[in-house]
Amino acid sequence: DRMAALPAMAAGVEALTLLGDGAFAVTTLDAEGVIQDLFGERAHDRIVLEALPLLRALALPPERLDPLLEAALGSGHDPALRAAANVVAASLLETLPSKGRLHLIAATSRALDDPERASAAAELSSSLAGARVAGNDRSVIVKGTEEEAQAMLRLTCQVACSEQAWREERVAQGAIDALRDLLKSGGGGTWDEDPAEPHRRFVLSHCVEELSTLQQ
Repeated sequence: DRMAALPAMAAGVEALTLLGDGAFAVTTLDAEGVIQDLFGERAHDRIVLEALPLLRALALPPERLDPLLEAALGSGHDPALRAAANVVAASLLETLPSKGRLHLIAATSRALDDPERASAAAELSSSLAGARVAGNDRSVIVKGTEEEAQAMLRLTCQVACSEQAWREERVAQGAIDALRDLLKSGGGGTWDEDPAEPHRRFVLSHCVEELSTLQQ
């Protein structure tokens, strides 16, 4: 069936893209509901990972990312599937347009306020913050817009100051490490002049706001 054929489709689209004929294949596969198949009731972590080249080739609008987000954040999903979805989401950051990146970050932020999804949201946030540009150690978010950079910093502050972080040391430490990495990731994008300023002030201000909210 089509679900079993997805890895082969992924390889085919990757080959067609290299030959310059990928646009038609991507449009056709997108219309056939690949995303719904991949992250639907029969979702499997191995197939999700094998289909990653296909997902990177697809021109996904923000609303088409929701099945992926559900796989990453859904409380009833198998941990292996959630982990695979996190890998996919982090990898897609490099190829998604700005609206798609912001959609992933905003959905993760909303999930942190849901007790049933908070733990999964903290894991997804860590994956997104840790996404690196292929071939070097630069954060994907660094090369994006100022809005994207601040959204990712805001999300990471939210995780660091969340109830989940107070309960689980690994969550708090992961968020602190992510903030440290994001603030020192220079070498391009909006942070060429100073990779730490004014973002250090932004982080300090926003983390204070988050802590104040938690105390209320």
